Amino acid sequence: MYPNLIGTYICYSALGSKYKKNVWNKKIQYPDLYIQYGNKESEMFKVESEALKAKYNELNSFVELRVFNGGHDIESWNTEFTKTISEILKIE
Repeated sequence: MYPNLIGTYICYSALGSKYKKNVWNKKIQYPDLYIQYGNKESEMFKVESEALKAKYNELNSFVELRVFNGGHDIESWNTEFTKTISEILKIE
């Protein structure tokens, strides 16, 4: 409803986005989206992440999808979040 309210989403092991039910508008520039899932997670995470990436690409909005080495756990997410936020903010 308010896509300009938040500029960036960083999502790990995202599932349940309901992207098929969302009303998408090609005239809207959606927030930047960083999606990651672990290579040890179930196939559902891969399928949904790839579908979100495809939808964002269709709408010409920024999306980055990465696969990290790990599973559905807080330690992996913390490690990957630190890497991603450092890149976004250009912190070395």
